Amino acid sequence: MFGNALSQGSFFSDLESFKEKYSDQVFHKIPSPDTVEYVCQELKLPNEIKKGKNLVEHEFNFNNKFIEVLVSLAKETKQLNIGEQGYVLDFDNVVIETGKQDAKRSYKKVTGYHPNIVFIGRIPVHIENHNGNTPDRFEQFQTLKRCFENLNKNNLSY
Repeated sequence: MFGNALSQGSFFSDLESFKEKYSDQVFHKIPSPDTVEYVCQELKLPNEIKKGKNLVEHEFNFNNKFIEVLVSLAKETKQLNIGEQGYVLDFDNVVIETGKQDAKRSYKKVTGYHPNIVFIGRIPVHIENHNGNTPDRFEQFQTLKRCFENLNKNNLSY
């Protein structure tokens, strides 16, 4: 999927042309688009739905195991170091416009998603996807609490 994205692929089906282009490279065992989609379906978790003010339904999704892997990879690749003091966390969110069927209309008057992402420098250490109609402050405390718990579990100071 990473190679597909780097070669401007937007869909699983674009893996076919990626396979054709790079079949003689070292990583020639590129799976079929069907296999990749099947594996992705196995990894996904159901959305959590909570009602906010005016009974508006807010959908969000996060996979704590994957989030833990983000931090572990950053440690393994020495991008983050245990014991180093004073890491600065940057909590950010942005509406990503999309025409996907499950996307919702946002406060910016576009249909899309509204992910919350926490960075240390340029390294993402926590990602949660929210639907477009979910404001950034909705359950923000819980999002940051999960982030801090994961960083503490990995002995990272911030």
